[in-house]
This record gives sequence, C-alpha cells and structure tokens, in this order.
Amino acid sequence: MLVIALRQLADLVENVSNLGDSLRPNGVLSAMQEHQVSTSKTLHEALVALQQSAENRETVVNVTTSPSPEFGQILSALNSTIENTLFPLVRSMDKRIAQDLEAHDKLNSLSAQVERLREQLD
Repeated sequence: MLVIALRQLADLVENVSNLGDSLRPNGVLSAMQEHQVSTSKTLHEALVALQQSAENRETVVNVTTSPSPEFGQILSALNSTIENTLFPLVRSMDKRIAQDLEAHDKLNSLSAQVERLREQLD
C-alpha cells in the first residue's frame, strides 16, 4: 500500500516537473520557475529513492513458541489446585451419589415387594 502511494506521488511530481518544461515561453524560464522545476526534480528523485528503498525492504517476523516460565508456574499452581481440591471433592460426591443410588434401589425394591404383598392380601 505504501509502495503504491509512493509510486503515484513520484509520478505526480514527475508530471508536474514535465509540465513546467512544457510551459516555457520561447525556452526562457524566470528564476522562480527554474527554482520550482529544480525543486520538483529534487522531490521526484527523493521520492524515487524512497520508493526503491520501500521495495527493497525485507519484512522479518519472529515467532516465539516456547512458553514463559511464569506461564509454567501458573499451570503448575492450577494443576495443584485441581488435584488437591477438585478431584477429592468429585470422588467424595461420586461416593455419595453411589450410596444414594444404592439406597434408592433398595427403597424401590421394598416398595415393589410391599405392592406385591398388598395385591396378595386383596
């Protein structure tokens, strides 16, 4: 994008300087016109040099994939927290659910037996 803009600007300056050459009456320029033409040419040369340096510029990108030591410490602390608090809690709740499920199954079995006995009595 920058290179395109520089090219357009260099072309504009070149065209303006060429326009000054074509406006000379009988090949004679006033001192002010000569100064403007020389300034335009100097500006054109500077823009061409800037354009060439922008085209020759190499873009370097460095990607670092190794994590920082602080990130490793954070992960270790998180791992320790999960292992020491969350896992015991989950195991405890799992045992509690297993006990509740066992009690529920026994109550269902007893309820079914009571229903059968009630049907036999009727």
